[in-house]
Amino acid sequence: PPHRAGEGGEFFNYIANRGVLTEDETRFYTANVLLALEHMHNSNIIYRDLKPENIVMATNGYLKLVDLGFGKKMDSGQTYTVCGTPDYIAPEIVASKGHNKAVDYWSRGVLVYEMITGLTPYYGPNGNVFQIYEKILNERLQLPSGIKMSAEGKALIGSLLFVNPYRRLGSFRPMRLCTAREQ
Repeated sequence: PPHRAGEGGEFFNYIANRGVLTEDETRFYTANVLLALEHMHNSNIIYRDLKPENIVMATNGYLKLVDLGFGKKMDSGQTYTVCGTPDYIAPEIVASKGHNKAVDYWSRGVLVYEMITGLTPYYGPNGNVFQIYEKILNERLQLPSGIKMSAEGKALIGSLLFVNPYRRLGSFRPMRLCTAREQ
């Protein structure tokens, strides 16, 4: 883990104290979050409130998700409950189109963006929820000027913050390879 052992505490405070994280730190922490989400998704649970305030850092430096208040057990299909924290809500929730586990990958993209830049991508300085929702639905993703990021980092964020949930990284089903006879 990138931080000193024994620190622990809320991940929000860790990010706030650091300002921005390096790409190596972001890679480590986002992998922790991905493993937690995969475990939940394999148990047919969608989390729906991923944000730094709902992540704690164990004393060994690894992250854990807490506060399952918006979690929902879903075997298949979609749900229509509007819930989550405005800066992290996926467009399909904002538009009330129905959603599934893909919303957790959107929130992970917001988290990665925040770790690297210090802000959420659709941040509203005055906290107006409707302006944030408008940005999520209609604004093209942009990195703040002066932020240096690798092509891989940009590609990861772009593929997680893909508006179409069926094309969002982590949301689509793995492709099965066809035999020559099936083609």
